[in-house]
Amino acid sequence: MVRAAVKDFISEDKIAQNVNSDEAAVLGAAFYGATQSRQFKTKEYRVADLTASGVEVAYATEGNSERTIRTELFKTGAKTGRRKTLKVKRSDDFDLAARYSAGVKQSVDSHA
Repeated sequence: MVRAAVKDFISEDKIAQNVNSDEAAVLGAAFYGATQSRQFKTKEYRVADLTASGVEVAYATEGNSERTIRTELFKTGAKTGRRKTLKVKRSDDFDLAARYSAGVKQSVDSHA
């Protein structure tokens, strides 16, 4: 699957068929390190850390109702290292639950 995607991106003759996954990771790290150094001239090499899963937070609404507000803070595939601000309209103490999500959009749910 990955090999097919790489073949679509670059020509097949440039793909090393004799490199195992450990060697590939080390080689990628070496290329990235070389791009960060002024001692080597390299082609542009970009690396981005992305989230594997989205992050969702949930909290109960204020009062006697048993509604839960769910908000996805980070979507799947978002760049890491970002900050988010969550404004919550509550005047008392409350619990905030965070978990990995499966692409949940902001919604209001009722417990049944």
